[in-house]
Amino acid sequence: MNDDAIGRALRDEPEVTPSLGFSHRVMRSVRHEADLRRAIPFPWKLCATGLAVAAAPTAAALLGGAPAETALPAPPEHLVTALGWLATTLTGIAGLTWWSLRFARR
Repeated sequence: MNDDAIGRALRDEPEVTPSLGFSHRVMRSVRHEADLRRAIPFPWKLCATGLAVAAAPTAAALLGGAPAETALPAPPEHLVTALGWLATTLTGIAGLTWWSLRFARR
């Protein structure tokens, strides 16, 4: 088939239109399905477990929980301050994330 024959076949084809109320029924069905679906919940237990596992060695080293032979030297004061700011920031982020997910469910 050449280009003229294809163009003629497409030009002569009757226009296809949906039946009355078709788009309304489709949109009603789409909205119904959207209302039924729930958001994927955030894995708070997994997140808390990971944070605890990551924080435990750091806290033990900072608090001197290791034996004297293997204990690390005392961290510099600026590092302790930075870790405090980091802990505050991460706590704030976790709180805001929890609040926003709770607010989004309404």
